Amino acid sequence: MVARTTIKEEVTHVLAAVSNLPVDEISESDSLKNDLLLSAAMINALAHPYTLISQSYGGRRITIIEAGKLKTVKASIDLVHKRANTTASAVKKKTAKKKATAKRQVARGA
Repeated sequence: MVARTTIKEEVTHVLAAVSNLPVDEISESDSLKNDLLLSAAMINALAHPYTLISQSYGGRRITIIEAGKLKTVKASIDLVHKRANTTASAVKKKTAKKKATAKRQVARGA
């Protein structure tokens, strides 16, 4: 499991690169639009570097839709941290469990 501090460092470096701000001037409470001055298109485009971070730890990808919903630096860090710690096999297990539960519910109702 990758630590949040590791993800925070990597996400902050990505945001510093796209906002042209020094890393030490970016805080978790900063708004992506108002403080870092990122456009909606730039926020959507963060899906790619965020996915690269997540997948470098064996995690899942981050979609453009997910990235587009991000409002703050903290939300960005939290999303990448969550995805970096979610493996494909964990998602498959969860999906299989949901399907089994649905089958049991259908069987009870029949």
